[in-house]
Amino acid sequence: MQRGRSSAEGGGVSAKGEESGQQRRSQCKWKSQVSQGSIGGVSAEGEESVQRENPVQKKGTSCPSLLSQSPAPSSSLLAQPPAPASFPRPASCKQWLCLSLQQKSGSRPGGHDTSAASSQSPVTAAVRPPGCLLTQLSLLPPCPTSSPPAQRPLPLPSLLSPCPASSPPAQPPLPLPSLLSPCPASSPPAQPPLPLPSLLSSCPASSPPLTPLPLPGLLSPCPASQKTLQGHGLSHTLNPPPTLHEPELWSDGCNDFICKCLIKDFELRPNVIDLLQHPFIKQITGKEKLLPKQLIELIDLNQQTGTIEKTRPHGNTDRDGTDRHERIHTKKGNHMKNQGDSDEVEDLAALEVLDENTVTDHLQNRFERDLIYTYVGDILIAVNPFHPMDIYTAENSKMYIGVKRKENPPHIFAVADMAYQSMVTINADQCVVISGESGAGKTEGAHLLVQQLTFLGKANNQTLQEKILLVNNLVEAFGNACTVINDNSSRFGKYLEMKFTAGGTVVGAQISEYLLEKSRVIHQATGERNFHIFYYVYAGLADRKKLAHYKLSDNKTPKYLFNEHVKLGPDIVSNASYKEQFDAVEQCFKVIGFTLEELGSVYSILAAILNSGDIEFSAVVTEHQTDKSDITNVAALENVASLLCIRCDELQEALTTHCVVARGETIVRTNTVEKATVVRDAMSKALYGRLFSWIVNRINSLLRPDSGQRGENEQNLNIGILDIFGFENFKKNSFEQLCINIANEQIQFYFNQHIFAWEQDEYLNEEVDARMIEYEDNRPLLELFLQKPVGMLSLLDEESRFPQATDQTLVEKFECNLKAKSFWRPMRVDHGFGITHYAGKVTYNAAGFLAKNRDTLPADIILLLRSSENELICKLVTHPLTKTGNLAHTKGKGMNTLRSPRGTTRTVNLTKSDGDTPYHPRETTNMRTQTVASYFRYSLMDLLSKMVAGQPHFVRCIKPNNDRQANNFDREKVLLQLRYTGVLETAKIRRQGYSHRILFANFIKRSVRQSCGEYV
Repeated sequence: MQRGRSSAEGGGVSAKGEESGQQRRSQCKWKSQVSQGSIGGVSAEGEESVQRENPVQKKGTSCPSLLSQSPAPSSSLLAQPPAPASFPRPASCKQWLCLSLQQKSGSRPGGHDTSAASSQSPVTAAVRPPGCLLTQLSLLPPCPTSSPPAQRPLPLPSLLSPCPASSPPAQPPLPLPSLLSPCPASSPPAQPPLPLPSLLSSCPASSPPLTPLPLPGLLSPCPASQKTLQGHGLSHTLNPPPTLHEPELWSDGCNDFICKCLIKDFELRPNVIDLLQHPFIKQITGKEKLLPKQLIELIDLNQQTGTIEKTRPHGNTDRDGTDRHERIHTKKGNHMKNQGDSDEVEDLAALEVLDENTVTDHLQNRFERDLIYTYVGDILIAVNPFHPMDIYTAENSKMYIGVKRKENPPHIFAVADMAYQSMVTINADQCVVISGESGAGKTEGAHLLVQQLTFLGKANNQTLQEKILLVNNLVEAFGNACTVINDNSSRFGKYLEMKFTAGGTVVGAQISEYLLEKSRVIHQATGERNFHIFYYVYAGLADRKKLAHYKLSDNKTPKYLFNEHVKLGPDIVSNASYKEQFDAVEQCFKVIGFTLEELGSVYSILAAILNSGDIEFSAVVTEHQTDKSDITNVAALENVASLLCIRCDELQEALTTHCVVARGETIVRTNTVEKATVVRDAMSKALYGRLFSWIVNRINSLLRPDSGQRGENEQNLNIGILDIFGFENFKKNSFEQLCINIANEQIQFYFNQHIFAWEQDEYLNEEVDARMIEYEDNRPLLELFLQKPVGMLSLLDEESRFPQATDQTLVEKFECNLKAKSFWRPMRVDHGFGITHYAGKVTYNAAGFLAKNRDTLPADIILLLRSSENELICKLVTHPLTKTGNLAHTKGKGMNTLRSPRGTTRTVNLTKSDGDTPYHPRETTNMRTQTVASYFRYSLMDLLSKMVAGQPHFVRCIKPNNDRQANNFDREKVLLQLRYTGVLETAKIRRQGYSHRILFANFIKRSVRQSCGEYV
């Protein structure tokens, strides 16, 4: 310990002799203070020189002549006059040492007098006020006009004074040019080198002569001689510790502290207790809060210019009247600026210049080299390449298993591994939130996460892994569709929970689906298509010659699939891709565990929905009434009745009439053509929506973990993956776009809470002095939508209860009650209103809002479908709906107990009785109180409750262009997304924050495990 302390304080090295057979010879110890600009070290201001410890040292044994003037032919470097105060920094250590020796020579005995200004770097010669905290803390060099002169440095020859006991006469002095030779191998000395043993003068009687070593290696050790020098115990002097990039910009105390921290010889390196007692550290006592504030203000002032600078308080100027800013070169920033390789930075938070243009340029440069992933702290940015990439192979999966994030390039597999390792390590649920606008690549990202998590989980059952990987494909066939901006757009919200044991083995999965866009079944906007499954089934059944079996035409496009740009023959029936997808979907059904009977029922229901769209109505004019309708194409009606396994006449009656219950009696009334069309479409939407919910429930039951796979008291750990429809802004935006964008507002609010609000609240609670980052808080906008009783959804539900309400009265109610800057009415647009979302302004058309919100399924249709002989169809209308609008998952026992007997007329009393009479369908579905808006509200609550239960990980997907073209980076498009997603603010808070934090209890637990040797 004494040896380490002596080395740390004085920077000296002791030379060891060898042991003889009788006793160990005494060592020649020497210490010296190395002045700033001397051999590879820095000296603290005011530190005293340490004298030799040998009490018998002789005076006058040092060799001042060693640094005396050299012969004239070899002293060209010293022939230069001393440089003025504004001299440029020398380019080499040789020049720098010569200039330093000249400047210091005025303070040596017999040397020339040199001014104080000339002995300092030009940047340190500025006048600083005595009250500057950075100067008081010795972070900056002392002012030459007020600081006492530095102690005279010890002449370099004294470092090499011979042993006084047995020293032969000193040899002739070595010329200085030879002393400055950079490497003996490449630069021959002017005169024969002086052997190193003669300088150290080991006892010649007992020590063999050492191999002569050229002295020039003292100042510039070359690789060839480095090992030899270290072998002689001179590693600290000849292999000095690293220094700051420009040590002249810093105070002596700061340089000395850095030097001691970086001593390479661990035996000589001071310990932490010694370092804490260093004068540079001790002077901070009592100023812990003031100094960070000054540094924060300093960083804020200069971060936009790409430099980090030290400066005095504002208002202080140099003698020439200009502000003095002294630059601090960080290693990474300087490397990027000099080498021009900022493209290699994989974390936006590490960029030296952090503004919109720099971030956009950085993403573009990486995108053009097929580097689509970039980090922002612990958040992943993924730019959609719009073309296949070969970075998702099995080899890539192995690269991202249990490794540090920086060891591999950014990748979505790294996010999966981070979630998995966090789940196993801290024994807590995880959640991965994938967000971005439509077409940004969220669905594909969810597929890759499931792929990697399944690979990490290593299920014992290979079939289970295959089932989990096929779940997304099956659900997306029923829930995705082609839109004008995305060929595979999610038209529902999906939250997939993968279930693991405590050891990390995947044992099952569960899907939660939200807000399916059922209106797409009956109508698609121009340029859009219906759900994928309709085209797959049509093409697949045609390929197997089964269209006639399912009552589908081979020459006429169903109305629900009709599109002026899509022809039945070439675009659907003969589409090879659709046929392949049909085979894949059927294989998914079989692998996951659906029976052939269930699969046939699914095809029958889909075919019935397509045939339902072809049922046409005409008005029947009679003498007494004109509001009666009739079905003109009975063939389509018969096809639907056959596929649904119900009676044709009852279906016709349910479509053209409706029942009204008054005073316990049921009255039958006729429907107009418009009313009959609404009933037909409502039946189609309800069948498809409930079929989708049933498929999801069936998948969950087939993938539910076995109770035998975990212990009695062991609970499963979950990793949830959220894949929800992205933000949308079309030429015409309706009720569906409003719900989608509200959901994205909620996801953005969740992101803001985690990244900004809760982060900064934690700083305040922990009393961490940090800058507050400003961000766009969309809480007021969410209150505009969800607040009760004057929020937009509440007003919509209220207006939907009035039979005489119209879409125009709804917009007027919005305008009267929504007094917010985010709501506005466009000029000369009927049924129009605008919302300023976090992603921009969107204009909505309220036409059809009330009808879509009511989404009622008449009780007559429910009662009729309950009489179906198809068991699956009975289940769809018998199971109640949950608060989120999905089909409740119940067991199949007793399913036929609620089936109405065939032949029952609808004029009977449907009120409750004391017997086993079936209760009214309205009581089962709770249709009087539930609307689409209420389903939507509960869906958001349920989704957030699942997300909050886990530790979040975020993936931000970016869409590079609107044309879905590969290698096309639209800067304005990307910049807009960066702005409204808050990527720049995220980079700022990640750069100043604490990226790795664990709970105190977990920290203690892990420390105990480490101390016991259980933690790897």
